[in-house]
Amino acid sequence: MLIINVPDNLQRNHGRVNHLFAHLCEIHSHDIADARLHLPKPPIGMGGAAHEHSRFKYMMRHRFPPQVSASAAQMPHEPDLPALVAARICHDLISPLGAIGNGVELLEMANSTGGPELELVRESVQQAQARIRLFRIAFGSVRADQTIGADELQGILRDYCAQLRFDLDWTPAPSQPKPLVKLGLLALLCLECALPYGGHAVCAFSDTGLHITARAEKPKLDSALWTPIADGGPWPDGLRAAHVQFPLLAQEAAAQGLTLAVTVRADGVDLQITAD
Repeated sequence: MLIINVPDNLQRNHGRVNHLFAHLCEIHSHDIADARLHLPKPPIGMGGAAHEHSRFKYMMRHRFPPQVSASAAQMPHEPDLPALVAARICHDLISPLGAIGNGVELLEMANSTGGPELELVRESVQQAQARIRLFRIAFGSVRADQTIGADELQGILRDYCAQLRFDLDWTPAPSQPKPLVKLGLLALLCLECALPYGGHAVCAFSDTGLHITARAEKPKLDSALWTPIADGGPWPDGLRAAHVQFPLLAQEAAAQGLTLAVTVRADGVDLQITAD
């Protein structure tokens, strides 16, 4: 029950009371209905439901929207800042390195005899360019829908593998998912630490994932680096920058929802990355 106490000075003026009551409840938008409350239906229906034309109902709906629980609200996607920093560094360095390489070619054309100095500069620039191109994918940010062509990937692998001490068998497909290629390149950087005295590695892609095998007469397999990849155990204290590819490989595989299995052997290592 709703009880309204009307002052004595207003009891004699029923029109004014109706007018004040209409403005108080904001029942209808028409002046006649607001002044006299002449509505075809009562403003309050069954169960306390507001009238279908009530502006009070409109106000409640728009000024007090339904509350969304914290669990239902989606958190904004956080950018991968380390990957973006790596991509930015590689992007900014590749152009000046290319300019240096072009300058060396011009010097070689001007001086037909060349010399060991120019040869040293040329080889150093080529090595830097090869690493920058590989690092741009391995450490950079890639989207799930991105792909890489066979010619581009083959050029990156050819230039980079020229610096390695082991042979790599990796035949690029016409178009491969770039996130999976990123995992393969991170694994390649891990193998570079495992095969410092030579050997042979095979990287094979399939519909289910990626399989990498590495064999050598004298492999260098640090269990503190290879075991946490699959077990998810703690990484060694004071992890060196030269070994950052190991935790990055495990982190990237988990981010893509893939399972990473490692088998350490006396003559090498097997690495398998598959979907759950």
